[in-house]
Amino acid sequence: MPRRIPDKESLTVEFKSDKKKLSDRDLALAAVCLANTEGGTLYLGVEDDGRITGLHPEHEHITPLAAIIARRTAPSLSVRTELVEEEGIRVASIQVPRSERLVATSDGMLQRRRLRADGTPECVPFCRTSSPHGLPTFGSWIMLRFRLPKQRWRISTPWSASAFGRPSNDIMEIVPSSTCAMTPWMEHWD
Repeated sequence: MPRRIPDKESLTVEFKSDKKKLSDRDLALAAVCLANTEGGTLYLGVEDDGRITGLHPEHEHITPLAAIIARRTAPSLSVRTELVEEEGIRVASIQVPRSERLVATSDGMLQRRRLRADGTPECVPFCRTSSPHGLPTFGSWIMLRFRLPKQRWRISTPWSASAFGRPSNDIMEIVPSSTCAMTPWMEHWD
């Protein structure tokens, strides 16, 4: 029987090891990265080199994986999970749709997927030249809008500064896009 899992990663295929139990944060970040590009399939239990090592015992029941991703993304990302058995080893196949809106992790990470010069994929933060999903830009400024339920947050990234001085659950940010740092941060509004 032919192998159901691809041999290598691509722009739409991501492998994540689960030998030491992939953290909820890293699982959500991998889904965000795919959603902000073309969408694709995340295989949990497969090493970067394509070796199938299987799921951690806590991930053997795959139903909660979709809930983890939905809970740890803003706006909430809906994925489809499937248990795949390959070479007698169980792997989670997580289908991530391409998002029409920019998706972040609940702790403010915004990433997209791209191909390096050698053709291998990587996840990178949005930078000045990204202008993801046709976000409106004004010169070197990018305007972002987030809706985060119940609490108010100001999301600060390499390109953020508050725009309209009045807090609400709809947060509008107009941000300078002159630099690109790896880790955005969030600040709670009282």
